Amino acid sequence: MSFRRSESDTSGSSRWWRKHRSLLLQWFPPRIVDSDRLLNYVFLHGADVTHGGWRPSSLSPDEAVRLLTFLKQEFPEPCGYCLIADLERQLGNERTSISNPNDQ
Repeated sequence: MSFRRSESDTSGSSRWWRKHRSLLLQWFPPRIVDSDRLLNYVFLHGADVTHGGWRPSSLSPDEAVRLLTFLKQEFPEPCGYCLIADLERQLGNERTSISNPNDQ
């Protein structure tokens, strides 16, 4: 039985991952970017807790902003992608702690 890969290059598809590989390597380790399964897992669940421990908190604030901006452009309907929500939450928390350092 053979498998035929979809011709689609919509956001989240295998072709989309390959098309954006060089950009994704700015934020994710190669072992994640090179695996459709792991990359999809990270996008859906927000972190790779079982295969190496990558988390959005490993990104600098500038990297997180760039990744979030890129994802929002590519995924206009982010429903179901926990990574986007996690980055928004992380950046919101960092902005709060930066603008209100005495509120902790």
